[in-house]
Amino acid sequence: KLDLPLGLEVAGAEQHCRFNSMGEDNHRCICIGFKASRDSEICVCGHKRSSHRSEFAQRNLEQFLAGSKPAHWVSEKSGLVQVMDPAVLARLQQLLATSHKATDNW
Repeated sequence: KLDLPLGLEVAGAEQHCRFNSMGEDNHRCICIGFKASRDSEICVCGHKRSSHRSEFAQRNLEQFLAGSKPAHWVSEKSGLVQVMDPAVLARLQQLLATSHKATDNW
């Protein structure tokens, strides 16, 4: 089972430094937010921008899917789900109407 972070980020979320040294002291950086130094890709803590991620970005696929499930969905149940939101239904209808192929529809 892969348990890697997805890396999906939320705008404005606090991005802690995730750097861990693999040395004897197993040091973890305590920086709590990316602050660009003179080199805009390096933080004042000395670690690159990609080392700074929010808790949201640290979620793996299983956590992402569990947190993304609409409240009205029932676990262990399969089948069709009625679209209740009028805005979502309108967008879905527009998608179907504009992508429908009236001829050579084999």
